[in-house]
Amino acid sequence: MNDINELYRQLLLPSDALVSDITKLNGDIMILGVGGKMGPALAKLAKQAVDRAGVKKRMIGVSRFSEAGLEDELNGLGIETYEVIR
Repeated sequence: MNDINELYRQLLLPSDALVSDITKLNGDIMILGVGGKMGPALAKLAKQAVDRAGVKKRMIGVSRFSEAGLEDELNGLGIETYEVIR
């Protein structure tokens, strides 16, 4: 595995245990600080787990979104975003 993007994709594959746990959650999933250091990866991992589980859950991310293009990227993956304005 020589490609950093491929490694990143592999790291974000949800485990069977996570997919199982997602099916047990009531309600939607909201991630605060989704634009931070770990937020995007967490949101992508959770979204893939929701999709694999085949459950209907809204994925919502809230952040100040200081990184250009990140909000659009998350929206493109089906993660609903809300920008906090100071």
